[in-house]
Amino acid sequence: KYIMISGKGGVGKTSLSASLAVKLAAAGHTTLVVSTDPAHSLSDSLAQDVSGGKPVMLEGVDLPLWGLEVDVEEGKREFASFNQSNKTADQAGDFLSGLGLGMVADQLKDLKLGELLDTPPPGLDEAVAISKVVQFVNSQEYARFSRIVFDTAPTGHTLRLLALPDFVDNSLSKVIRLRKKLSGAADAVRGLFGVGKNQDEVVQKLEKMQERIRGVKSLFRDESQTEFIIATIPAQLGIAESRRLLATLQAEQIPCKRIIVNQVITPNTGEAFLRLRLKDQAAALHLLDTDPALKGLNHVRAPLVDVEVRGLPALQYFGNVVWKDEVFEKINSGAGRKYFMLGGKGGVGKTSCSSSLGVRCAMEGHTTLVVSTDPAHSLSDSLDQDVSGGLPVQVTNPITGEQDLPFYGMQIDLEQARAELRNAVAGGGAAGLSDFLDSMDLVLPTQPSKEPDLVDIMDTPCFCTTALCAAGFVVIHVSQFFLLLLLPL
Repeated sequence: KYIMISGKGGVGKTSLSASLAVKLAAAGHTTLVVSTDPAHSLSDSLAQDVSGGKPVMLEGVDLPLWGLEVDVEEGKREFASFNQSNKTADQAGDFLSGLGLGMVADQLKDLKLGELLDTPPPGLDEAVAISKVVQFVNSQEYARFSRIVFDTAPTGHTLRLLALPDFVDNSLSKVIRLRKKLSGAADAVRGLFGVGKNQDEVVQKLEKMQERIRGVKSLFRDESQTEFIIATIPAQLGIAESRRLLATLQAEQIPCKRIIVNQVITPNTGEAFLRLRLKDQAAALHLLDTDPALKGLNHVRAPLVDVEVRGLPALQYFGNVVWKDEVFEKINSGAGRKYFMLGGKGGVGKTSCSSSLGVRCAMEGHTTLVVSTDPAHSLSDSLDQDVSGGLPVQVTNPITGEQDLPFYGMQIDLEQARAELRNAVAGGGAAGLSDFLDSMDLVLPTQPSKEPDLVDIMDTPCFCTTALCAAGFVVIHVSQFFLLLLLPL
């Protein structure tokens, strides 16, 4: 059985996953707990190093329990090694020349395509995680485990992880069709797909890969083998994100029967919780003050407030508490446009901090925009107003009912961008793709003399569309605003 636990950052997914794995192992199941979060904390939770990408048996307990943190760095090294050993850049240039795009190939060489291809693409984290799932299903090394518990990344990463098998399956279908069409093409074209290899052999390998990916797709939807558990905390933002996550799971027919509400404080535990929290907090603040890397930063400490920071009035109050005058004056100093990107571990309050800083800036008269680039958006929840749709929305003051602040919010609309890319390529081939890139001021170096059929290849959006949309938005829209606040993933 496979059990996946996911939810908003900071709700305790790792603790819940690890404790469930201990419980399953105590019941006699040979159990593996796996972290697919690029920012792992499973080793910390287990108090033992389980990094390295291989199962590590836990010490100090007489239980059949192993831990594993997916090694994304190993995936990056394999990606770079593959490109170097296969001379991918040279093959790509030969491929373009074989299609009559020699001018494009020459310009790409000037742009050092090899260096570009040596850089791991966005989405590699999820690709490495899925490759592990394929191993769990097919490799004898993992056949001993009767229970595998996934400690997943925050919701946005998890949604991409669940979508990846469909993306790979669709892409492989197109590559296989294209491979068959090119079976009699020039040597340069064949070289891109494997010089000297038998055409039927390569197609068989691709089809075998596709079969394994389809096995993962079926596994995610198999109610008898897989269960997805949503983890949340008793807070409105967490519950709102859980609602959206459940809707996505149901749309994808992924079984989900349970939601865990973690960190519930009862009247009997309140005082004990506060004492423990103060003790842990003092130790963490001491670590922050003495850490060689972090102690040199300007420290801004925000108190825990007794209201949920949601809506313009609450954000205004929170902004005055966090972004005090002496702090804000330094941030706000200087003329011209400014950009701020707030990042950190899931659940630490990035959205609230970003939104409250935006409100504070707008109250000083700056036309301000807050942008969420997270696929699992919570900016609308924080502002208590719908700012979805992929365009800036001026926030209404609920007290006056007026839009009396120069304050805007926007959530990057991934589905809209995917639809635009599909329509552009399906409607106009290479010319349509060129028009789509033109709309983001990203112009192709030259128009091909002979337009290849791109529809079969490109109508499935690339897996890094989120990053592309965010970058494209910055290119297009920043000239309209004095201040831009970006919420990173």
